[in-house]
Amino acid sequence: METQNLEDSRGFVTFKEYTESQDKIKRELLDSQNTVKKELTTRLEKAEVQHDKLDAKINGIDDKVDQVRNVVLPLEVAMNSTAENTKQLVENFAKFTDSQVSRNDLFVEKFHANDLKVAGLENVTNKFADKKTYNLGVTVAFITFAGLFVTGLFQMAPVVMDIILNQ
Repeated sequence: METQNLEDSRGFVTFKEYTESQDKIKRELLDSQNTVKKELTTRLEKAEVQHDKLDAKINGIDDKVDQVRNVVLPLEVAMNSTAENTKQLVENFAKFTDSQVSRNDLFVEKFHANDLKVAGLENVTNKFADKKTYNLGVTVAFITFAGLFVTGLFQMAPVVMDIILNQ
């Protein structure tokens, strides 16, 4: 701009003015380059710090993943073996249940036959129970009368003895 102002007023530029303006432009360029370098250096340092922080976080996460892997993989193996054992248990229980059902069918038939026999005997037993109840009543009455008779004899014994002795 200064060059244009000088040209406009005089119509030419001296070598001294030319070199001064060149030096001034070079200084401005160097200053701007230095400023850009400083900004870029600052940004680069910040980026490196952030990169280091990210690396530290990634390493921490990597360690945690390794720890989880050390815990989860054995658990997975244990769970798979547990699943296989459970499957075998289910199969064995199914076999056992089938064998029990076949055995129980025989027992059920025997118990059913016994139940029928017991039901038939129940009718006969009820008839005998009525007779036993009747016989028990007669026995109790007889013992009661016998007890009364013996008690009466003991009560009468002194009176009879007085009569016999007084005669």
